[in-house]
Amino acid sequence: MATKKPRIQLILDFDGTMTTADTTAVIGARVLAKARELAHDGLAEEELPKPMQFYSEQYMQEYSRWRESHARPKGGQSIEDEVSHLSASKAVEQDSFLRVRSAALEIPGGMRELERNKALRDDSMTEAGRGSVRTGEVHIREPQILHNLIAKADEDGNSWSIVSVNWSQHFILGALIEAGLVDQSRAEAVANKIRCNELLAPLRLDHDGQPSIICTAKDKQDQLRDLLARLSPENGFIQNHAPVSSQDKDANITIYIGDSTTDIGCLAGPAIGMYLSAGKADDAVLQTFERLGIACLPVSSLPTTDAPRKLLDISKELESQGKPSHIVCSIHSLAELYEWLSNLT
Repeated sequence: MATKKPRIQLILDFDGTMTTADTTAVIGARVLAKARELAHDGLAEEELPKPMQFYSEQYMQEYSRWRESHARPKGGQSIEDEVSHLSASKAVEQDSFLRVRSAALEIPGGMRELERNKALRDDSMTEAGRGSVRTGEVHIREPQILHNLIAKADEDGNSWSIVSVNWSQHFILGALIEAGLVDQSRAEAVANKIRCNELLAPLRLDHDGQPSIICTAKDKQDQLRDLLARLSPENGFIQNHAPVSSQDKDANITIYIGDSTTDIGCLAGPAIGMYLSAGKADDAVLQTFERLGIACLPVSSLPTTDAPRKLLDISKELESQGKPSHIVCSIHSLAELYEWLSNLT
């Protein structure tokens, strides 16, 4: 009996995965420039926000000090231990976000109106995202392939989402619209697929009343787990490499695509991990996977027929060899992933 073609759930990182480089500095620079433009007349230079480079340098100094004082634990580690270590810098990452936010919002002028008015804020950040692509400040990675991936994930039964430490949902949306990856008529539907931070929105608070900011590997891992938990069992997506459905042939495949250490917990987690490697000899993510005994499989070795069941078999085989059962691939281009998905039957 022929197996049912699996449905696909794609979950993508944005910065460095869908783009060729990080975009938070671009967002910060545009927001701070807008704050200066809207500032009340007569303010002295020292009362205006400093250029984004100032805040970036301040962050790098604090992060360097943190690294010097937080040596990596020795001995055997699990992926959870690694995520915990990587996420110990949360205060540094959070402070960087809050400094730029405060600089933009606390200046006397019009930026507070964006904080109060969601429609105005969304329009402003969407245009910032579009403008950054037009000016070349943001480059979309493999735009035609990425367009094809999104189109495949928009097919009946498939879906896609973005989980990012980025600073604006609508900045991402604007960049995708300008690059021709999504149609503007679907803007709000696409915006709802994006989980990230909002630099100019009222701060989200956690149960302890502290700012809730997505800025570490654990934060992204938590977001991914929450997203997958919302998939109802009848959808049959693979979670923890086991089909939710009672029949393997009815299961479907969840794939996470990322490019950095903040993606490690998501790549080696409940989804099939696709690590977009830059091919560097000192690749920190590949070195981490090697140290933790996580095998990086070539995409070409993944099954194309009866894939959900066979992927589960691969996971079990890795476990029987005493290796972590996470299915992770190292890819050098999105085209490699698209080719595999296109051959699924």
